[in-house]
Amino acid sequence: MRRSAGLFFALLAGALMARAQLLTPVSYVATPGQTGLFTYFDDTGAQLTDGILGANDWSVDLGHGNSQEWVGWNTVNPTLTFTFTGSPTVHEVQIGFNRGEVTGTIFLPASVMISGATFALNGDEIADNTRGFLSFDGTWTGNSIQIDLARFGGSYIFVDEVRFSSVASIPEPSAFAAIFGLAAFGAVVSWWCLRGPRKRTDQCV
Repeated sequence: MRRSAGLFFALLAGALMARAQLLTPVSYVATPGQTGLFTYFDDTGAQLTDGILGANDWSVDLGHGNSQEWVGWNTVNPTLTFTFTGSPTVHEVQIGFNRGEVTGTIFLPASVMISGATFALNGDEIADNTRGFLSFDGTWTGNSIQIDLARFGGSYIFVDEVRFSSVASIPEPSAFAAIFGLAAFGAVVSWWCLRGPRKRTDQCV
């Protein structure tokens, strides 16, 4: 029974882990960051995909200068275009934002457009004076994805990282069916081994 249960949980873990496939763009171009109290430029040309996140306190110096992990815009609506190898299918885009309405007039965007799909925001999806990722689900296939961010009035938009995944952040019905199918299989095997007509424990170890 232990072997059967172990196989069941291995299959279940595999089904769940398969949902965490990140896609790394080979390059991107973005509307240049701007200057405010500090500079909010993309100094390395790779800040949005380098895995380095900004702090909840956007102005803090994490070792590279004040607010250097953030790319910010306050007079333009920025466009970010990411290029991939081949033509992958992306089902989830995560964008790391800062919201600092009191400390720096930094707002979440009014809307996010991802290669033609528009997502309207209320502005409170992330608590004030914090950073966090917002996830956007869809289906985008091709060698590039364009992201357009629309500002609230004269406010800033701050972004520290953009991530792409080949799976959606919420399981689709087919994924639920696979998981429940594995669960049903595990239950049947356990019953057959422990309480079946012949208690086949000799084959369930």
